[in-house]
Amino acid sequence: MCTITYKLLEKNYTDLGFLIRIPIFNKTSYITGFLTKYYINEYTLFNTKGINIYNNSSLLDYFTSEDRFIFSDEFLNVAFIEIKNLNLNFIDIYEKNDISENITLINYSPEINANNISYGKFEEKWGIYIIYSEFTDIFYMNYQSTHCNSGLLINNKLLVIFKRNIYKNKIATNIEIISKAIELNYISYKNDASKYIEQKGKQNMLNENQINELKNKGLELTDINNVLISPPSFITTPIWFLRTKHAWYWTPIKPEKNDVNQSNWMIISPKNSVKVVGGGYNGIEPAPKNIDIIRWLENTKFNYL
Repeated sequence: MCTITYKLLEKNYTDLGFLIRIPIFNKTSYITGFLTKYYINEYTLFNTKGINIYNNSSLLDYFTSEDRFIFSDEFLNVAFIEIKNLNLNFIDIYEKNDISENITLINYSPEINANNISYGKFEEKWGIYIIYSEFTDIFYMNYQSTHCNSGLLINNKLLVIFKRNIYKNKIATNIEIISKAIELNYISYKNDASKYIEQKGKQNMLNENQINELKNKGLELTDINNVLISPPSFITTPIWFLRTKHAWYWTPIKPEKNDVNQSNWMIISPKNSVKVVGGGYNGIEPAPKNIDIIRWLENTKFNYL
């Protein structure tokens, strides 16, 4: 971990960042880069003449958007910028399922421009998220009003990126979900870099043909962009589907128009079992008709990118 200042459009932004290695192509190789917990508008990223990344006052890298893979996702609320200098100290991501009850949190305090460590307790997995609480003690109480949770490390490997507060607890996104989204985008970039860059910053809305195909499967549009509902029927409770730039998700909790993150989203992928993770519906499977829709969406050719 390191405190990084990145310069975009003549303006400096400073935050705790993570220099990470992400396995790609079935773990036969890696992509290395800088990951921060803020979404940066892709139009801004891909129309910036040059990007500087500093570790404190030391220049780590300078490049233009045309010669480097860049990823930013509003739903995941992260940005990733490829760094090709392999002499830097990159960390790996945590790929195991076991999480100890007591956890170590990595924070950044903008007022003193420094990192600090706090401690907390793992509460539960909740869809693609991890819910945790943070201890308070005299040792770092002075940081409580100023520090920002950024990530959680286990055995010096990055497990989650902080996303938002929820009631008395905090929510962080599992790094496995973020790394898969980055890998998917990276493969698209490698296949056709010019087309990938051209599409960045544009809204990726469902087109009319896709909407009609989804309606034929029994789904209905909602008043939230890219969110559909499988409506209730006799002995069948509704579930909602979200289409993002990198994956489909589903949830049994009605999304809020102004904050879809209040739902515990389950990612749709061949490896995942069709059960709710965490919350009051933990371990419950949707109705058979909804399982059929989930399995169909696993194989849909709708292009995320």
